[in-house]
Amino acid sequence: MSLGKPVIVTKAVGSVNELVFHKKNGYVVPEKDYEAIYKAIKCLLTDDELRTKIGKNAKSTIEMDFAYEKLFNRIRKVIEEGLSLKLK
Repeated sequence: MSLGKPVIVTKAVGSVNELVFHKKNGYVVPEKDYEAIYKAIKCLLTDDELRTKIGKNAKSTIEMDFAYEKLFNRIRKVIEEGLSLKLK
């Protein structure tokens, strides 16, 4: 996703479903549904415009949600909250 490529994930994969939204920044298919996987691959291979759009959205998702500064700030906040609870 960070390279601007669309992904195909299954609904069975834990927290990935919180990151990948069907036909927005990737494809979400039912676990072991080989026909759905085939169709998703075929769509991405044959529709250049869709593949490019989903790829750009995938990259934006990563950049917005997982930028180093955001991650650093989230971690710092957790540590600060943990320290303030410990000191009380």
